[in-house]
Amino acid sequence: MPPQRHVKGAYKPNTSYNARTKSVSTLKKKIRDTRRLLTQPSLSAPVRADHERALAAYELELSVAAKCRRDYEIRKKYQMVRFFGNSPPSLSNPTSTPQPIGG
Repeated sequence: MPPQRHVKGAYKPNTSYNARTKSVSTLKKKIRDTRRLLTQPSLSAPVRADHERALAAYELELSVAAKCRRDYEIRKKYQMVRFFGNSPPSLSNPTSTPQPIGG
């Protein structure tokens, strides 16, 4: 049997999940689509149960992804503060008044 080659556009299951791999907007779209699907009265009971479980999982993933994003934004915001906190005092907080040019 010949080795399988990668086919462009083929479905590849995500085997290792990381909360940062899925964006918040993508999860919000999935939640909205699933809620719209659950409003249909013609769904059978097993299908409805599957979608309700998926909705609960999406909401949990959304809370984790939102927390990761919030933490990232806070770290990014205060990265510059930490950088300037390590600079010499003469550059960040001058104690002497500047001398006029030519005087």
